[in-house]
Amino acid sequence: MFAMFVMLAVIATVVSALFFIYFKYVKIKNSTARKMEICGYCILLVLIIWEFGIKNIAMNEFYNLDFWVIKEKIDYVFLGIKNLSSGSSVDSLYANYGTIEDGNDYVNMQMLFVDIAELIMQVLSTLFIAIGRFQELRKKEK
Repeated sequence: MFAMFVMLAVIATVVSALFFIYFKYVKIKNSTARKMEICGYCILLVLIIWEFGIKNIAMNEFYNLDFWVIKEKIDYVFLGIKNLSSGSSVDSLYANYGTIEDGNDYVNMQMLFVDIAELIMQVLSTLFIAIGRFQELRKKEK
């Protein structure tokens, strides 16, 4: 709960600082600010479609991949138990068991890339929309 309060306070401070900096130092034409705002809304639309449409469908396959990895590990454990009774060593089981995780590194790297790209798009969308709104407030002030 405290972390959420701190995060809210940090966000409010950053937005206030950006608001002050924008009014004090940034000079943008009204038409440019309007185009940036429209671009921000377009990015936001792409993010909404991505989050609620494509990502939910695609993530279903990644979750199924996790179940496949669990199934493979259980299969190797039971195979190892069966082989131990016939005189095989534990080292061969460990070698096979350790190779299962190697296939997930590529998937995890892809998911990290998608999360970073999504974060960048969210920040850009917020920034572009804020510039358009700030410009409108500046115009009303004069």
